[in-house]
Amino acid sequence: MDKRRRGGGVCGNRPPSYVERTYELHDQQKFNFRQFIIQLQTKLYESQMEKDALADLRMKESRKQSELLEQLQGALQELDSLKQTGEQKLVEAEDTAKAFKRRAETMEEMLQDMFARLSHYEKRSGKGNYLRCDGTFSPSKILLGPAVEKALEDLENENYDLQDRLQLACHLLLFTLCYQI
Repeated sequence: MDKRRRGGGVCGNRPPSYVERTYELHDQQKFNFRQFIIQLQTKLYESQMEKDALADLRMKESRKQSELLEQLQGALQELDSLKQTGEQKLVEAEDTAKAFKRRAETMEEMLQDMFARLSHYEKRSGKGNYLRCDGTFSPSKILLGPAVEKALEDLENENYDLQDRLQLACHLLLFTLCYQI
């Protein structure tokens, strides 16, 4: 029985160094297996850490993109507001331009009326050529200011002449009346 305990039976025929090597090999395999498990656990831990880091990075990127999207939406709203303001100002400017155009047309009509009246006065009075034109009105060709000024001077002179005549007639009338009495 002692032979069986020491490794008798089939294994007993083999030299004891083989059994020792088998145990050593078994121990070495257990050690390698444990080392492999530790390496796998380390790799799993590192992979989990990388996964967590990537998840954090994705979360940060997602927040940044969300903030950027909000900024872009704010900028778009501001641009839309500026566009609407610009369009409103353009409409106001067009309305102002139309009002100025109507005013300019009214002023041109008034100038044409003044030209017509001055031209009619010139023909009727037979006095000087105030307008010095061919009979057509063009504000850029005719300076109405000097023409009106000349006509007013002539009217004032005529008025003075008429006043002088009136005074002379009054004096003559008085003189005549005085000699008749």
